Amino acid sequence: PNIEVFEPKENHKGDASRSMFYFFAMYNDVADTNFWNQQKDVLLDWHYYDEVDEWELNRTWAIASYQENQPNPFVLDSSLARRIWYMDDGGTDTSSTDTTVYNIIINEIMQNPSAVGDSEGEWFEIYNNSDEEIDLIGFTIKDNDTDSHLITEETPIAPYSFAVLGRNADTTNGGVLLNYEYSGINLANGADEILLIDSYGITVDSVAYDGGSTFPDPNGATMALLDLNLENTIG
Repeated sequence: PNIEVFEPKENHKGDASRSMFYFFAMYNDVADTNFWNQQKDVLLDWHYYDEVDEWELNRTWAIASYQENQPNPFVLDSSLARRIWYMDDGGTDTSSTDTTVYNIIINEIMQNPSAVGDSEGEWFEIYNNSDEEIDLIGFTIKDNDTDSHLITEETPIAPYSFAVLGRNADTTNGGVLLNYEYSGINLANGADEILLIDSYGITVDSVAYDGGSTFPDPNGATMALLDLNLENTIG
């Protein structure tokens, strides 16, 4: 029978794999997960077979100039894909294991700071409601529109502990100590959403606030879940 297949040239396989890593990480809400699961082991082989060269490195930085100076992180860090999708904490290949279910709660949001501007002072806090450390590397922060950010740095959260993620990590943010600084995410002062999505494209937690109808809409104060046993989707 005729079988239609496509395979890139030998000297382009790594480029293709790193493009696929980036696409699945950034656009996993529209990506074909079944296709990914079938192909990801081959893509990892290509990634190591055809290493990043100067041309690919220059290309990713050229593209970055059109997207807030954010290059393809899989080009810059050869171990990133393996650490996100292929290894567990003990260094074992997880390509055929079940997806981990993460117990994370978005518990506090500062969407409208008053002491500093929004670009300096927006942040949100999450809680690891489990007895295992959770590393956010490979997770995506997004809304239901076009805002999106892939976490490309190790960001561990100890069991039953909090982590703060925000737009600005320096002292101009109003004195908030961040665990991770993101870009590409703006928290609207009215209605908006925060979705936290794991590396397999599963929404771990989300909050959609409405700008005052059911959720509080404070100026200079946070929206906070005072009891972690309550539902954070209800204002």
